[in-house]
Amino acid sequence: MIGKNEQAEILKYLLGQIYRAEKRKKQLDDRLKEMNERKQSYNESNRYISTKRNHGKNAGAAFVLFRITEIEDRIYQQKQEIENAIVQVMNIIEYLPLNTIEREICELRHIDLKPWSMISAEIPMSRSQVNRRYNAAIDALLNNKKIRKLIAKHENEYLQWKMGRKFYNQKKESKKMGGNRKPENKSEKNTEKKMEK
Repeated sequence: MIGKNEQAEILKYLLGQIYRAEKRKKQLDDRLKEMNERKQSYNESNRYISTKRNHGKNAGAAFVLFRITEIEDRIYQQKQEIENAIVQVMNIIEYLPLNTIEREICELRHIDLKPWSMISAEIPMSRSQVNRRYNAAIDALLNNKKIRKLIAKHENEYLQWKMGRKFYNQKKESKKMGGNRKPENKSEKNTEKKMEK
């Protein structure tokens, strides 16, 4: 059985699904915008180049049109995923009592996707008080049997997501370090000095 801390992390993961779906949609929107710009550049170049010399460009334009259709389909699916995520998050938050600050904080954070600074200004409350009330909301939800069942159901999904994130962050960090990696500890520094001699 998983501990309370991990249950809280899985619950936060479930509450964060609207944010992740919106982020994915934004990536697709950006990709679509880029493909439309490429399509536009193909259209403009077609006006000035004769048809015989343009054969390769038409093949490129056809590929771009195909990719645009594919991305538009994914965006449509992503919009549906966002709608499903909103319903799921609202269903979780429904277990908090109406007209409570805890519920309002969860709605502002996980449905309206507001940053903590805006939430503390809107409530109004200090950031630490907002965090305390948010953690109280998480604890209250964890005491609900149906929420615990939901958490158990999504445990594997959460673990896969967590592993994917860890791998992505390690990859990102190794790119950042590049050739400028510094020794981790004194023994590693000493080894490097000996090698230099």
